[in-house]
Amino acid sequence: MQLILNTRTINKYYKKYELYNYDNSLSKSTYYMTTNVGFPYIFGTGVYYFDKDFMMFLDLNSSIIINRFNLGFSYKIFTDFYIGLNTGTNFSEQNNKFDFDMKIGTELSYKHKLRVIL
Repeated sequence: MQLILNTRTINKYYKKYELYNYDNSLSKSTYYMTTNVGFPYIFGTGVYYFDKDFMMFLDLNSSIIINRFNLGFSYKIFTDFYIGLNTGTNFSEQNNKFDFDMKIGTELSYKHKLRVIL
């Protein structure tokens, strides 16, 4: 008795049993560096980590007066839709005194797929 496996069969089992988790080059986890510009912050940067079922992020936004640090965790509820919690702090210097405001919040996120051709 011969066992003949074609490419479709191999790919089917590869996806069905999530064998890509054992292959570092084809892993479903990815990192993204982000940059944002806009009101009220002049500049911001962040790091996002996407895994198969969740997303984590860390970002820092800054303007001349106000600065913000944010840390969050979201769980995938649908394809490319995430719901989660975030926490962070706003800090500013007013009247030669530093003010810190802590925050905890919820968020609904969407992962937009952008393709860049070089």
